[in-house]
Amino acid sequence: MRARNQAEATVRILNTAGRYLQDRQSLELLNSALSRGQLRPLPGNIEEERLGLEDCYEELTEATDRVIHLAARVNMVLPYRSLEAANTEGTSTWRHLPCMVG
Repeated sequence: MRARNQAEATVRILNTAGRYLQDRQSLELLNSALSRGQLRPLPGNIEEERLGLEDCYEELTEATDRVIHLAARVNMVLPYRSLEAANTEGTSTWRHLPCMVG
């Protein structure tokens, strides 16, 4: 998530959910998952090795069973090669993360 820290990432999720989730029950489920630690927003960078999450990457490989990955870099002018690190290599890292769970 594009954010400076976990608190900012959480606020961004809640603000976006407030705009798009129309029913109260869905918002309550989201809040509940966040407060119980079932959903953990992590500010990272899909273009960096280990997603820019070096300080918690090992913990993620042990505890993650699902990943919600919506990040992408989009630019209609740049050649694909300049977008590849984010859109291909970053996605590959996320895709393998749940497979590393021991």
